[in-house]
Amino acid sequence: VATVVNRNGLLLMVEEQVNGVTVYNQPAGHLEPDESILQAAVRETLEETGWQAEHVEVLMVGPTSSGLSNELIAFVRATGLTRIHAGGGDDTENITVHEVPVSGAAQWLTRKMAEGYAMDPKLWAGLWLLDRNPDGTPV
Repeated sequence: VATVVNRNGLLLMVEEQVNGVTVYNQPAGHLEPDESILQAAVRETLEETGWQAEHVEVLMVGPTSSGLSNELIAFVRATGLTRIHAGGGDDTENITVHEVPVSGAAQWLTRKMAEGYAMDPKLWAGLWLLDRNPDGTPV
C-alpha cells in the first residue's frame, strides 16, 4: 500500500536506507495478516510520518510489474491529518520525513534523482493522484 498525503500543500515523503541505498517514497508498506488496505494505509502513514489520517480512500489497485509478479500495489489518499508523533517508522526502520511543497515536488524528486538517490517511478503516479482521481477528475 502506498499512501499519497497532501498536508496543506505539502507532500509527505519518506527517506530511508534499504539495502544500503537511500530511497525516497510515499508512506508505504505491506498488509499485516487480517488487515485491510485502508487499515494498512492508516498504520503505515502513522508509523512512518507521525500523522494520523482521519479519512482514507482506495484510489486504485494494480500490479507492480505486470506479467512478472503477482504483487499488487494499492494507492490510497489520506486526509484529515492530526500530528501524533515525529514519525520515523517502526523498530526496524530509520525513516526521515520530508514535507515538500506540492508545487515543487516533481522538481524536488528530479533533483534528488540527479544527485543519485533511488526513486521509485510510482512516486510520479502518487504526485498525479494527489489532486486527481484515477479517471482524471479533480479531487
